[in-house]
Amino acid sequence: MPPETIIENSYKKVIYEDIVGLFEEDDSFLNRKQLITLLEFKCPLYICYDAWMDTDYSYMDMLRDAIMERADDEIKEIKAT
Repeated sequence: MPPETIIENSYKKVIYEDIVGLFEEDDSFLNRKQLITLLEFKCPLYICYDAWMDTDYSYMDMLRDAIMERADDEIKEIKAT
């Protein structure tokens, strides 16, 4: 693989591990409805990663916020349909 691809995949792996770590260390940052909404996706980890990539924040607290916001957006979309 080209170096750029290796770096991109390495970053993605680190972020994925951090997302999983958030759920392992503190399951109270999402309410039940947010958690259920995320779990309805085929790949909730990717949805959380995508939410992080769409932000411009600094790390773990912001990663947590991004996941919560994404879950809330999905809840609103579900209610609108």
